[in-house]
Amino acid sequence: MYQTSTKRVTTSWGLTCLVGILTLCAPPYAGAADTAVLATAEGEVAGMRVDVKELKRNTDGTVTLTFVMMNDAHQPSSVIVPNTYLIDGVHKKKYPVVKDTQGQCVCATAGSIQPKSHLTLWATFPAPPENVQKLTVVVPHFSPMPDVLLR
Repeated sequence: MYQTSTKRVTTSWGLTCLVGILTLCAPPYAGAADTAVLATAEGEVAGMRVDVKELKRNTDGTVTLTFVMMNDAHQPSSVIVPNTYLIDGVHKKKYPVVKDTQGQCVCATAGSIQPKSHLTLWATFPAPPENVQKLTVVVPHFSPMPDVLLR
């Protein structure tokens, strides 16, 4: 964003920025989530990135993956959460997203992510054996993220 005069602006994210010839503010997704990033992967398209926020073992025998997809590119990009999977390197096993009785993924569904924006997404997987502490997270069109800590 370019401005011809200097003024103070408070964004919808609660950031106060000094706006002048060139605005230097963090993008809307910076600091949006409260948890630390466990893993990051760059996308096949320049400007796309995924941050894994949580990989959590649930009491019902499943694992929930929560991640944020960021689009710093200048065009929309498709989001394919149902094709995300986990790899257990110890037992050499691939875990696809859980499906419900109608065959739909138990995951967030979003068709695309707009330019200069972010989406928080999630997916549920079958849990690996209790002795597995780390998994590789694979999101379509992004680099695999090995050794993500399972909590």
